[in-house]
Amino acid sequence: MIIVLIVAAALGIGFIVSLAIQTMATKAAPRRRLAMQRVSFTVLILGAFALGTACSTTTHKSTSAKKPVGYVKRAIFTTAIKKREPTNNISELSNDQQKIYYFTDLRGMQGQKVKHRWIYKGKVMAEVEFNVKGPRWRAYSSKWLKRGWLGDWTVSTVDRRGRTLSRNRFSYTQATGFFGKAGKLYDELFGED
Repeated sequence: MIIVLIVAAALGIGFIVSLAIQTMATKAAPRRRLAMQRVSFTVLILGAFALGTACSTTTHKSTSAKKPVGYVKRAIFTTAIKKREPTNNISELSNDQQKIYYFTDLRGMQGQKVKHRWIYKGKVMAEVEFNVKGPRWRAYSSKWLKRGWLGDWTVSTVDRRGRTLSRNRFSYTQATGFFGKAGKLYDELFGED
């Protein structure tokens, strides 16, 4: 900002000098008038160029500091991870299964910390933090679900500033058939929520 003010002041002085040269040029001989006009024009062009350069440099520095770095390429719910990759992509899980994974493929976030935030009925049920150690980093967290925690779940990927990078939902539903009845009986006998 200071550079812009200095260059603006120099441009203003250059403009005043240019006007003075123009005024003197009107009283001078034709050849001398042409030379003075060229000097005046050159002073104005150089001042405008210097101001433009200072503004573009200052603007570049301020916007590059605010530019967000990194993103989530993939965010997937799955029932298993094999060789650091999800085995399937689900949006619903029945309560005859109790473990679910949230997989994220992070890009351009090397050196940053990221969290998976598991939310159920507006309450944060878990947060798992990761240190991203490469330009492409695959991270996953898992959650054991009680059979009674039916309904919609949300998992967000959050950076260190609290900015949400991804948000996904899945439904945890009542199982049907034998496993659904067996799970319900188990809950009644042992009082699981």
